[in-house]
Formats: sequence, C-alpha cells, structure tokens
Amino acid sequence: MKKRIVGFILCLFIALGLTGCNILTPDNEELLYPPQLTGDMYPIEQALKESVDGEYTLKYPSYGEQRSAVMLEDINNDGEEEAFAFYSTSDDDLTTMHINAIVRDGEGWKSVAVQSVIAAGLEKVEFSDLNGDGTKEIVVGWEIYAKSEKQLSVYSLQKSKLKPLLVQNYTSFVCCDLDQNQKNELFIHLLDTTASLNNASLYSLENSKVVQIAGCIMDKGVNEAKRPILSQLSNGEPAIYIDEIKGVAAVTEVLYIKGGQLTNSLLDTTTTMENTITVRPAAILLKDIDGDAVPEIPIASPLPNADSQNVEKLYYINWCSFDGTKLLQKDIHIINSADGYSLDIPQKWVGNIAVQKDTESRIRTVYSYDNENDTIGDKIVTFKSVAQTEWDKSSYDKKGFVELLREAGIVYSFSLTSYDGELKVSEQTVIDMFALVGQNK
Repeated sequence: MKKRIVGFILCLFIALGLTGCNILTPDNEELLYPPQLTGDMYPIEQALKESVDGEYTLKYPSYGEQRSAVMLEDINNDGEEEAFAFYSTSDDDLTTMHINAIVRDGEGWKSVAVQSVIAAGLEKVEFSDLNGDGTKEIVVGWEIYAKSEKQLSVYSLQKSKLKPLLVQNYTSFVCCDLDQNQKNELFIHLLDTTASLNNASLYSLENSKVVQIAGCIMDKGVNEAKRPILSQLSNGEPAIYIDEIKGVAAVTEVLYIKGGQLTNSLLDTTTTMENTITVRPAAILLKDIDGDAVPEIPIASPLPNADSQNVEKLYYINWCSFDGTKLLQKDIHIINSADGYSLDIPQKWVGNIAVQKDTESRIRTVYSYDNENDTIGDKIVTFKSVAQTEWDKSSYDKKGFVELLREAGIVYSFSLTSYDGELKVSEQTVIDMFALVGQNK
C-alpha cells in the first residue's frame, strides 16, 4: 500500500510538471529526492538508505574545509577510508541530526554506527588525532537553534561504535597543536552575551576522555566574535587571532601558550577586564598586509580633524605585528570605511597632516598640519568617490580629478593641489598608496 501511495504521488508530480506547474521548492524537493551519489559513492548511499528507517535529508556543513554531506576519511590509518554521512530526519516537528559511520564490508559497504542529536543544522566537521595514537577523532559542530546556539560533539569510532567523548557549547573551534607537543588539541571559543561570558579553552584527549588542559578569559564587553585565525606570532610560535566587535568598535585578541598556560596578554586583567590596546572602528579587521601569512593587528591613534565644525574623531591605523610581548608597527594607513579604501601614507605625513571628512559628498581632503601649534595648513590632495554612471557622463565636470580605478560601479579619483611644501607627493605616490579595503597592493 505504501509503495502504491508513493507511486501515485510521483505520477501526480510528473503530471503537474508536464503541464508547466512548478510546485517543488528546493527544500521539499531535497526531502522527497535526497541528492543521489554517483560513482564510488553510490554503494555508500545504498548502505545509508538501508540503515535509515524512513525519509532523510543529506546535510552539508555551512563552514570549514569539509563541505560534503558524505565524507571519506581514513581515520584509523589502515589505508582504507571510512565514510561518514550527515543527514536529518523529522518527527513531531523536531529535527534530528545524525552522523552515520559506514565502513567497507568485503566488496561493499555497511553502516556500523549512528549517533544523533536534536539540532537544526550542521556547521563544521574536522577529523583530528587528539591524543597522538594515530587514530583521528571526529569533531562535529551542530547548529542547535539555527546559528544562534551551537553544540560541539567529539566522537571516536571504536570497534564499530561511535563513542561520544565530549559535548560542549561553543562559538567556534579549531583543531591545532597550540602547545607544540606534536599532537593536536581542541581549541574552543565560547561567547555568551546573555551570561556575560567570553572565554577560550584548550582540550586534549587523555585516557579515553576529552579534558580541559588550559583556558583563559577574554574581553567581557564583546557582543560578536569573528572566526578564529590559526597562525603564529611574529616570533614563529603558534597563536590564534580572533577579531571581536564591541558596538561600533573592534578589538583583536591573540591567544597562545606561555609557560604551559593559555595566555591572552593583550587583555587588561587588573582593572577593566577588556582589551583597550587594539580598539579601533568596527569595520577595520585583521589583515596580512605584507603577505608573510601572519596577520597584522590594526591599532588606532588620533588623526587631527581638519574640519573645525566637525567633532568626529579620526584615526591613523597602525598595522602591528605581535610577538606575545610587544606590538611592532609595520605600516600606517588612513582608512575610509564608508567608501572602502585605504591610504598607505608616507612616513613624512605621520603626525604632520589633518584630514577633512565629507561623507555626504564622498570626499576626503588631506591638509598639512602644525602639530606644535595645532593649526591646519595647506591642502595637499583630495580623494573623491563617484558613481560610475555619473563619472562617465559627458556633462560631468571632473574639476581636475584623475581616475585611480573603478570597482563595483564606483570610480575612485584624486586631485593634487599646487602645494609645494615638505609634505608634497607625486601622482605616482598617490596611486601607490591607494588600495581597496581587503586587497593588497
């Protein structure tokens, strides 16, 4: 009877499709017809179907290097890959997520173990050897309530069983060898603004248990955290960088192992319990400005405002490397976050210029500045952003502005004045100092 009903429904859909009615949405189409695996994956899908009672929907991670719903990984280092399928089923309006371990059985495949959790989706999956025994554990990030609450699970495939080793709320996680002991640890960042909680923890697998081996607190005033960046300090030691948002400001926290402890030395742990050293506008985030694969931290310092009627504070952005002890300045930029560009300014300008900001007209003007007497001097150069449709009109008066580049419908231009003082720059210097935010020269 069930097969007849399903057959009738399929015929009905086919008939409607032939008449031009498109009533299958991407969501219910996936549920009725789970994505078909082909080639070498086909027998794996057949083993999956045989092990699942009823309908299911394959689920794909929303983040990370592993982005397939069915992942192949040789976790026990025996030369044979195991398969791990991720899918959801629904019962009484509750969505249950599953991880299904499927292994080779002679010439075929068979499901040997399943673990389940009530969750809305799958965020990230990593395979990592957490105790150095040559066998990888499966680290899974589940989206419990969409992306607002997430739960991390660590599983070990042992004797055809998926054994849960850890269940932990998280904001982000990274598997890495942070303490350089030749085996990976599990780094977990947890930000819970409702509980005023922001901390980082390092876990290791010891005696078949995942245990916390280190931890530290982070800025208490943060309301949003970006993805962690696994990199290194300027001295070559491994470190994790995390950009965090505090209202209209951003900070960077750098976490590393020092004396066996997880350390966050940019945090003021004596009074404010906040990171005040790296505070700058929220739109300015970490960036590798010199291409050495190590991110530089943007540090804000005051930039004089040339508009006496405007009390808005302006800033230089000092890009600094960090060795765990001190910040070393590597470059200085002026950033126009509204129009998405930065100016890599010459050293002779630092401390000797003021900027007039006209957001409505999309203009930034650089003036000479007498720091000792706090006086604005001569106009040096003006930058202007114009809609490409306006710029290309024959009637548009460019008023001496020269096109720098055009991107996404915007023409970026500049105009040098006749200024001939010590801070004078050439057209080529202006061209060289200009870059769109997020791009390296």
